[in-house]
Amino acid sequence: MVLGPPTPKAKSYHLTCLKVNSRREMSNFIQLQSKQTLWTLEEVAEYLRVSAATVRRLINKGKLSCYRLGGKGGKRIFSPEQVFAFLASCKQGRSA
Repeated sequence: MVLGPPTPKAKSYHLTCLKVNSRREMSNFIQLQSKQTLWTLEEVAEYLRVSAATVRRLINKGKLSCYRLGGKGGKRIFSPEQVFAFLASCKQGRSA
């Protein structure tokens, strides 16, 4: 089965401003390019077919990376590449 991007009814954001705390975060952000579509936590949960709480747990465990808007407690956003990298790491873990 092939999963596609989040459904059209879901909102996607075009990021124009992001507070970054380190040069590494800035480098990652620049690579995203401001016009790339980003996914919300709810869209990622829908794509992975898990709950939003599970996505938060994956982030807290360091298994899934995200960007935060508004600092601690702010909105979490994801590039599709971050989600695909997580899925690839899951597949590698099963085959090992």
